[in-house]
Amino acid sequence: TVKPNPKKRFKSVKEMLDLADIYMSRYDSEEIRKDLEQKIRLKKVQEAQFKKRFSPLPFLFLFFLTALFGFGVHRSWKEGYIHKYLLFSWYKPVSLELQLTNLEKSKMDLPMRAYFFINDNDEIPEVKNTMRVFEIQKKDSKLRTKPVYLRPGNYRIKVVIGSYIWWQSLEMEAEGQDIHLDFLKNKNRSLQIHVNALDENLLPLAINLTTEILLTKGWTDISEIQQGDLQSGTIVKVRIAAAGYETQIFSLKIEWYQDELFITARMKKKD
Repeated sequence: TVKPNPKKRFKSVKEMLDLADIYMSRYDSEEIRKDLEQKIRLKKVQEAQFKKRFSPLPFLFLFFLTALFGFGVHRSWKEGYIHKYLLFSWYKPVSLELQLTNLEKSKMDLPMRAYFFINDNDEIPEVKNTMRVFEIQKKDSKLRTKPVYLRPGNYRIKVVIGSYIWWQSLEMEAEGQDIHLDFLKNKNRSLQIHVNALDENLLPLAINLTTEILLTKGWTDISEIQQGDLQSGTIVKVRIAAAGYETQIFSLKIEWYQDELFITARMKKKD
């Protein structure tokens, strides 16, 4: 027995007409109109069969799903999810960890990338979609790459850190590998300093100009600085003075990979 439900009843004729419009919009109204004109004159009519209008929406929806699926598969392959969860019997992960000490890694503006190549002792082709960037991990603040999934075989790894390049041969077997790199541990470079001073008219100021660097023994004239006295990865203080001008002092942090410092000081006359 069908139980009536007042809540499901139409509240107005407009609701019924709106529903009818939605249904009729699927068909050609001109074709229906002509059919009705013809049947008005007939005493006996047969029920007509009308074709629905062509709607591209199902095809567009199918195209969207196909494109979304294709993008998902491509992304999963590129990120290694397919290798990790579906092809784990054939592909094994390789991760790189880079150790850099005495460094504010979060403020670095230095390219740090790794590349993987097939070691065929001939052309050494690069493995597609395996370039990785060293990123700081939130859980332990270490510099690591996302895993690269490789099949067993011989490979070469190239790591580029600024102006430094590191190569290593890699033989992949049945297990994954986690490679720790410390070739730049405690690395620093000899620092060179170049100073240029300008007067109030932005003209070079060279007369009675002195430039001093603060070392552990005190302020030292730049002409007395020996090779190796200044190292990168430290804070360097430079004092520039000229007769009749206010002394300028620069205190600069030099990163471990920087080896040359240029300073242009605009000198101000004393009152």
